[in-house]
Amino acid sequence: MRRMGAYFAEMFPLPKHLAVAALIYGSVSSFARVIHDAPSTMPSWHAVVGVWSYFAITLILRLMDELKDEDIDAALFPDRTLSSGRVYKSDIQLSLSVVIAVYLAVNLTAGAAFWVGLAILGYAFLMFRWFFARELLQGNLLITLATHNPIVPMIILYGFVLFASEHSIALETLRWELIVPFAVMLWSPFLAWELARKIRPEEEEDAYETYSKIFGRPGAVLAVVIVQGVGLAAVVWLWRSLSLSAAYLAIPVAGSAVFLFAGVRFVLWPAPRTAKLRPFAEVFIVCMLATQILEFGWV
Repeated sequence: MRRMGAYFAEMFPLPKHLAVAALIYGSVSSFARVIHDAPSTMPSWHAVVGVWSYFAITLILRLMDELKDEDIDAALFPDRTLSSGRVYKSDIQLSLSVVIAVYLAVNLTAGAAFWVGLAILGYAFLMFRWFFARELLQGNLLITLATHNPIVPMIILYGFVLFASEHSIALETLRWELIVPFAVMLWSPFLAWELARKIRPEEEEDAYETYSKIFGRPGAVLAVVIVQGVGLAAVVWLWRSLSLSAAYLAIPVAGSAVFLFAGVRFVLWPAPRTAKLRPFAEVFIVCMLATQILEFGWV
């Protein structure tokens, strides 16, 4: 427990990830409730299931990454908790087993959402096994991104199935014409974050593959901006389709502008200090999620 406590503090801050899980579930459930004109059931057991499931699957993916990247981390990141021996491999394995068991047990009460939760866990296992093509994926960051990142929309769609289960709504009657662009909109900031966290200045590049290596410094920043732009296009579409408030449009645009400022600064003045783009990508995530709560959560 002591070793895992140190691990969480360094590699997976629990309060931060629990807050993000609550924001994601709140965003999905609030939007689903409004577009289906369903009564509010907050707080509810389904809310507990939803927040826990979003938190647990994120933790499962993190712990699986520790195990599957053990050799890479030992070579390139010797100071990390597992590589340095401050946490044992058996600690990670035991924690992973416990989280998976509780995740499945809680989802047994979630109706049809259990099967979606099980499918997400199965996809996570394929990621853990490198889709049984380890050499191909390890040698190509773009293929790894294309095969691993689709778990994000799966996780988002889980929330809608959980909503349908809670309100006894048939899945085929859900408003998928609105749900699909909403899922794309929420997927965008997390995909942008994944790109932004692997951008480095030239002097910090090493054997670890990054998007700045693949696309170059301006190209990597542009890739993040384009992905955020796809999310903003979905925001505009929903804003117009549902006649939403001006804030619904303004807040995500402001969050994207924050990253754009940081990205341009890095392109023009590349340095280890200006290369830290991950926090600015996280601002866009928070803006996108908070917008859904503000727009739909109080209706």
